Amino acid sequence: TATTAGAASWTTVGGLSNASTWRLVTDFTGDASPITNWEEADTDGAARVGAAMGHSSGIFTFPNTGIWEIIFVYQCRGSTSSLYQYCYIKTTTDNSSYNTATRVSQSTDGANADSNTVSHFIFDVTDTTTHKVRFDIDVNNAGTTTQGDTDHNVTHVIFKQLGTT
Repeated sequence: TATTAGAASWTTVGGLSNASTWRLVTDFTGDASPITNWEEADTDGAARVGAAMGHSSGIFTFPNTGIWEIIFVYQCRGSTSSLYQYCYIKTTTDNSSYNTATRVSQSTDGANADSNTVSHFIFDVTDTTTHKVRFDIDVNNAGTTTQGDTDHNVTHVIFKQLGTT
């Protein structure tokens, strides 16, 4: 049986048993390790397939074991030119040590210039108590603002369970 974050509800979609979108609620400036201010998308007909991801202080817990696709969409605005913004997907398999699963880089060219990037990782979650994920940002220019909004997706994450292990 599916649960829903919005108006729609499904048991499975395209064979997926779990899928959800989480978004950054508000802007923040500078680095974050991890990003903490997330909510599950809940406007404009947003829906979840299956069980909810757990979230506490920037750490996401998977509701089921299996193969999970994680897509991290990051958007920022520079106060001046910035050589880099590193966006990380960091995973743990021991509920303690977080390692860099992906690192993508982008730059901004001038004041008030927007920039975005996408990072992607397939994670084999064999134990829901030890296998977790978080998202970090490291910016070259401390005035760089990571963009978020409670009403629509800007910086956001998509979780999809692709299969079982």
